[in-house]
Amino acid sequence: MGSKAVFEKYKSHTEFQGVLYDKAFQRRLGALRKIVKENEEDDGIDWDRSAAKAHLKALFEDGIIPIDYKDQKITAQDVFNNHCAAHDVFEGMVYNSIFKRRLEAVCLHHNSKKIRQADDLKAFEQYRAKYPVRSHNDIGVPRWEGSEAEKFMKQDITEGRHAGLYPSVFRATRPIIFGAIPLPDFTNHLYQELRLRKFQNQYGKKGAEKENTS
Repeated sequence: MGSKAVFEKYKSHTEFQGVLYDKAFQRRLGALRKIVKENEEDDGIDWDRSAAKAHLKALFEDGIIPIDYKDQKITAQDVFNNHCAAHDVFEGMVYNSIFKRRLEAVCLHHNSKKIRQADDLKAFEQYRAKYPVRSHNDIGVPRWEGSEAEKFMKQDITEGRHAGLYPSVFRATRPIIFGAIPLPDFTNHLYQELRLRKFQNQYGKKGAEKENTS
């Protein structure tokens, strides 16, 4: 139905009182038809859970699309043509105002996330500056997490240097590094690491067997 026919059909309605048939009416009608058409094309797409949205998020996270893409004269049309149109997850979708709004929403969310991360890092650094990590506990034992002793214990276990050795003998293989850790604490850390590796090994095997049988 042409714009003139639409006007003639509805001009007697209360909502159309004072409305003239002119170029402004034709433009408004054309804009409304475009919105309706785009919404019809978008029916059935669960955008929030879609692979297409995940793809756009990944483009921002990987730096392929800069957060300030607008300032760099990159249009939404450029993004769609270069990164979306030929991608499987955008099959059946077209470039329109809906895509433009979604792109802007994903960009805004990503930008907000980056700002929050920067604020969290700043807060953590301020906390660490005020409360630095202690190198020893209250009874003078060196801190285990991140220590040279932890590093070399994991390395030695990986290389099998602990095999067949009692904890006291294994501890004596590096008297300076391991010797700074009391034997009871060293033994606990050793058994904890071995239990963790055993669990990871068993879990990995079960996962592999499940994949092979599926």
